Amino acid sequence: MSSRRRDTSAMSRSCTPSCCTPTARIAGSRRASSATPACACTSRCAWTGTIRPTIRRSSGRSSTRSTKAELRQDEEPTPMNQSRPKPTHSDVRYGPRTRNTLDFWEVPGDGASPLALYIHGGGFVGGSKDGIETSVLRELLGAGIAVAAMNYTFVTERRIPAAHHDGRRALQFLRSNADVWGIDKASVGAFGGSAGAQICMYLGYHADMADPRADDPVERESTRLTCVATNGGQTTRDFDWWMEHLPGYDAPHVPPESMFSVEPVSELRALMQDVSALSLVTAGDPPICMSYGMRPDDPVPTNRAEAVGWQVHHVIFGLKFKERMDALGMESHVRYPGEHAGYASNAAFLIEKLTRP
Repeated sequence: MSSRRRDTSAMSRSCTPSCCTPTARIAGSRRASSATPACACTSRCAWTGTIRPTIRRSSGRSSTRSTKAELRQDEEPTPMNQSRPKPTHSDVRYGPRTRNTLDFWEVPGDGASPLALYIHGGGFVGGSKDGIETSVLRELLGAGIAVAAMNYTFVTERRIPAAHHDGRRALQFLRSNADVWGIDKASVGAFGGSAGAQICMYLGYHADMADPRADDPVERESTRLTCVATNGGQTTRDFDWWMEHLPGYDAPHVPPESMFSVEPVSELRALMQDVSALSLVTAGDPPICMSYGMRPDDPVPTNRAEAVGWQVHHVIFGLKFKERMDALGMESHVRYPGEHAGYASNAAFLIEKLTRP
């Protein structure tokens, strides 16, 4: 992982308004057993290349409908004959808040394994760690990559950057358990869609948030990543940027102050920048593969509700971020219909980056 100076100074499918010592440390052998989304946009799946509407039920199970339903930006269809592997550790508390829980799947065998952290989408008002798709989970585990999936705080409880700080805490918690869970601290990636993509990019492109002098040993752990893979991710939260670059987007669809926890409101822009990959990225940061569901020249949907979801997950977010990465001489890939950028899927990108020598 690259080293950077410590700096104390991304909306998901967000189409509606809107750190402490762990409760219990994990001990013993690593062999020990252990809300609805808010956007009506369509997306080509980053994992399979298919488009399919999915409705997330409160039970955590999915059903598909041929309607303009909620489409998960971070999932793919699951074959009916695939059983879901049970987590090695379930609902582990990584912090003090209600939704500070994660699941962990280890890779059988000796030695440390790379880790991929899944962060769900849902507009910072919905979604769950259960959203990780079974086929992707199986593919990563089959490649020898351990997997974790986390929940985080919604803006209805605490506004941004609480969710981003939860991502930081979960990543540090996982690294703090590396010896117990068999995790290779030096090979950790993050993936997710929309709101989850924003948090992944926050971790990937923010300066290391480790505090080597913290009383809490978890907070001493690095937050740096090896790679990032996203679907429908917003590389900036600057609404002025959105209005300038997103096709047909002429006004914020939610009051910015309803999403961000900042007083006074005059400091809102600084907070937006601090959670925006486009503002954070510097030379030496990790490679990224970004997937989107539309071509750059596709027309804006005529239905207003559909248009908003389409706009706030637009491929221009990825293309502009790639321009910035290219200028810094860094690796980035943008996938959209007709352009695979050298990778069949985001999962293929993660596997290459986390398992190659």
